[in-house]
Amino acid sequence: MYSSGTGYNKEMDERPTREQLPFYNRFVRCIDNESFMADVGLLRDSKIDILESTHENVEVFNDGSVNADEIPSPLHQFMLKYSLPIVMEDFVFHFIRHETIDLSKLRNGVYLVDDKSMEASGRGDNELNYHGYVNDTMHNKYIHITLAIPVHATITQINDTISEHKQFIRDRQTGANNDTPVSRVRSEFYAERDKEVMDLYRQGYRPREIASKISGRWRGIITAPMISDIIYRRRKQKR
Repeated sequence: MYSSGTGYNKEMDERPTREQLPFYNRFVRCIDNESFMADVGLLRDSKIDILESTHENVEVFNDGSVNADEIPSPLHQFMLKYSLPIVMEDFVFHFIRHETIDLSKLRNGVYLVDDKSMEASGRGDNELNYHGYVNDTMHNKYIHITLAIPVHATITQINDTISEHKQFIRDRQTGANNDTPVSRVRSEFYAERDKEVMDLYRQGYRPREIASKISGRWRGIITAPMISDIIYRRRKQKR
């Protein structure tokens, strides 16, 4: 059902993405732990709802209100015991119940939230940066999107989330631009194309297979030799 060590599970239809990989490797290390698997067995055989919290010291007042101490669910306690980020809860629950690894349930907890922010990034003080932003709004339209980052997230996961959800940002740019789509600069277009090529390459696909998979999704014709050049150039840039 799953692999041992830190290798990929060969029975899975896909490999973890770069943003999933830290959590996946963390989980694989856990399933090599006898204590971890023993606790998985206990939860799997449990007759109670392992997602349900319980309460003790329940006190009902005359006005009908209730006060009680909440005990976290068995699954939540299990996650805390093995220091697994709670964002992995759906993924772990599926493994416990079905004895299979479902990567579609492995989220990284990083979200782009359409909300207003009162500070701004940049060099120096964040509040001063925000004042600079306010001044800039006199000459430019802005959209307000909060980047929600859990404390365990890596820079790679954050960057990949932003890259993966660029359409989420563009849709809001279009709305702020009187529903007129914002033109995409040429460099951004090629950066997205190259990222898709490299993602498929890391999944084990060869240039000819990649060309077949992304055919028609980018302007012009993209051939296997062109993809080989992209892979060579991108790998060289990371050295």
